[in-house]
Amino acid sequence: MAKATFNSEQMHHIACRRGDVGRYVFLPGDPGRVPMIAALLDDAQEIAYNREYRTYTGTLLGEKVSVMSTGMGCPSTAIGVEELALIGADTFIRVGTSGAMQPFMEQGDLIVTWGAIRDEFTSQQYLPLAFPAVPDMDVTLALRQAARERGVRHHVGITQSKDSFYGQHEPERMPVANQLKDRWAAWVQGGALSSEMEASTLFVVSSFLRCRAGGLMIYGGTDRDLSNLLETAVAYGRPRVVVVTSAEIYGYVSPGDLPLTEATHPDPRHPYGVSKMAAGQLVRLYWLRHQLPVIEARPFNHIGPRQALGFVVPDFASQLAAIKLGKQEPRIWVGNLDAQRDFTDVRDVVGAYQLLAKAGKPGESYLICSGQPVAIHYLLNTLSELAATTVEIMYDPKRMRPADILCLYGSYAKIQQHTGWKPAVHLRQSLADVLAEWVERLSVNSKQ
Repeated sequence: MAKATFNSEQMHHIACRRGDVGRYVFLPGDPGRVPMIAALLDDAQEIAYNREYRTYTGTLLGEKVSVMSTGMGCPSTAIGVEELALIGADTFIRVGTSGAMQPFMEQGDLIVTWGAIRDEFTSQQYLPLAFPAVPDMDVTLALRQAARERGVRHHVGITQSKDSFYGQHEPERMPVANQLKDRWAAWVQGGALSSEMEASTLFVVSSFLRCRAGGLMIYGGTDRDLSNLLETAVAYGRPRVVVVTSAEIYGYVSPGDLPLTEATHPDPRHPYGVSKMAAGQLVRLYWLRHQLPVIEARPFNHIGPRQALGFVVPDFASQLAAIKLGKQEPRIWVGNLDAQRDFTDVRDVVGAYQLLAKAGKPGESYLICSGQPVAIHYLLNTLSELAATTVEIMYDPKRMRPADILCLYGSYAKIQQHTGWKPAVHLRQSLADVLAEWVERLSVNSKQ
């Protein structure tokens, strides 16, 4: 293998030396995303920018951490990881966008990868195809836990890594499209979640180098998929359309900015928020350019029966139900219980969507919220009271996030003025319904 240095110190492609990067490196593909991610670090500085490799280094929780772009595709990813490993990095996290392969995937969903289909050739230059492309288990579990603690909708599963971005499923253009289409169908049937262009090589090369790696992708088809939907609506009669985004577009706000309103300036701080902000921009674009009567709904946290685990209320309720039924010790591990958020019952949220479809003003955005901040400890205490259980609260330092916004809530004045909507289901009733569902679910499981 060729020696990868300009000289005895500087790496040939990434233009970094030992000491320039930390052990932990985030790996987006796009150089433009590097400063955005680095902004979340403390004291981040640009170290190098050569070819597709742009590198920033800062600190996170006192640990030296770097962000480096790999460019698009497996070959440049392998080069970047090889050279990073030579100068001391040993833990890599791929962060980027991917396409969805399953119908239940929603715009902005996160995918924590636990394995990759090696539908590319770079990794085969390292290890035979029979060698599995799997991430480090500790890194993967940490990513999953972080997503759960943040209450971010996410999935854990397999991704397909490929070499070609365009034309794979277009028989009129690509001679091998039909063969690829059959393989794609098999992967979908097998449960693969997403398709992207770097993960499998990252995992195989990291295994070969005895390094650790993980993958965290966002379903990034938001702009294109929503645009296709809105184009179809324009072509077929211009029906009224409600596009659901999220209050996550606001990012960090000061107490003086509360309650949030539709006029509050968006400042998303993670990929999910960015994707939702882009969707809102398309709403206004299609109203102004095509007179499509499309409305943006911006819901805050909503709760209710059948909400998936990974969100604070079902996480608490499922554990308390298990404690009530004697299936779990009376102990719950928690993070910051002082944070305050705005919670609305899902049945009220759906009612708001229906009213917006009938009476919302085209091109406008509407917050859907309760208008009241609620502390997380109130949720836990109320659920515990409803379950008639006494639990021991265990504080986990890993779940404590000092940078979290302490209080965040919105105003529903605009949607009330335009449609008459206001929340009707009391928070205590929402919590009781969620708890009852979990008690019933766990009771049924114990009888099977």
